[in-house]
Amino acid sequence: MSLTKIRGLTIVSKPYPNRRGRTIIAHFDCAAGQFELWGCALYREPDGSLNVSPPRFETPGGSLRRVSFADQELRRDVKDRALSAYLALGGEHHEGPLPEPQAAPIRQDADDPDAGLRRVLNH
Repeated sequence: MSLTKIRGLTIVSKPYPNRRGRTIIAHFDCAAGQFELWGCALYREPDGSLNVSPPRFETPGGSLRRVSFADQELRRDVKDRALSAYLALGGEHHEGPLPEPQAAPIRQDADDPDAGLRRVLNH
């Protein structure tokens, strides 16, 4: 029986990759054994796999992670439970790298600043 519990989870509404290519998809609080951690992150690696990170602490020199998961089994359990909560709240998980976003097609009337207004008024 696992001693890990997710106490709360917030899905990131507009996730984007950081400079390392990691994309935080949710923030959560958890209880793991005798410890409670507030502000953990569920994130997607550039290869599409998921991982979790402990809370970040703000310091005068920047933000640091002062806590780590030394036990990989505990990390896996926290990740699995955070993913379950994420999916239960409507989050989506895709295996592998996410496809690159496609640019919206350029409309023929893009140079005409009043074209959109005319389309609305004519319908």
